Amino acid sequence: MSSTVVTSAGTVAGSTDACAVALVLAVWVVGAVALALLLAGVIALREHR
Repeated sequence: MSSTVVTSAGTVAGSTDACAVALVLAVWVVGAVALALLLAGVIALREHR
């Protein structure tokens, strides 16, 4: 799924820059989700105590 997103973004712009931007965006989104999950876990632990 991720490869199709990268290839479609690359064909739209027709350059490797689009691929780099798509990769950075994907990493950024994954990092944000991981951070949110970590925060939710910490909050849940505090509420559990």
